[in-house]
Amino acid sequence: MLDMLFRVTTNLPIKIFVTSQPKPDIQLRVEAQLDERHSVCLLHDIKKSLVQADIKLYLLEQLANSAVPKSDLTQLASLSGSLFIYAATAVWYICRKGNIVDQAQLKVVLRPSSRLSYWHADIDRLYSTILDAAVYNPDQEPEEQEQMLTLLWTAVCTQESVSIDTLAALAVIEVSKAMVLLQLLYSVLHVLHGTNMVSMLHALFPDFIFDKAWLARFCPRRL
Repeated sequence: MLDMLFRVTTNLPIKIFVTSQPKPDIQLRVEAQLDERHSVCLLHDIKKSLVQADIKLYLLEQLANSAVPKSDLTQLASLSGSLFIYAATAVWYICRKGNIVDQAQLKVVLRPSSRLSYWHADIDRLYSTILDAAVYNPDQEPEEQEQMLTLLWTAVCTQESVSIDTLAALAVIEVSKAMVLLQLLYSVLHVLHGTNMVSMLHALFPDFIFDKAWLARFCPRRL
């Protein structure tokens, strides 16, 4: 489909926007076509303040009929980071009994350190689905699966942005191999173009990866 678009739209007097997850095969096709007529906009490279402003507008619209304090909306937008899915899940949770905000549920959402509530279940299932598809793809060899989990845990445990070279050294993996495997983890890890600095996309991802419910599936054996 992408190849066809690049082929037939070259001289059309219109702009076409294509959205996609950062999958390696799609990324390679797009980057091969970059010129003055084709450009790429990565959501996670957009200035965070702009994304936060859009998320806050979304929350204002969704909760327009509820007396939610401005400070709570700001905090909820901050907790969402760059993930609209987090904000959408939060809105569903606090309004799931109707259009009125359940203040007790809102307090739970605004207490991110607590995982006693089942409201995190949807976010956990999202992360689980993403990692299952990335790590346990039938095309991946067992050794590669183990290396991917090692890179993932190393990135989380560093608790700060590190270069790919540093991450690979800490994980005891060749840099060239680490670069290939990291492409498959772009849905949970952010690799900043130009600097190759690696960081988590969402601040609450460690809560998921360290949860004992997921350790058996997503913890590397050699850890």
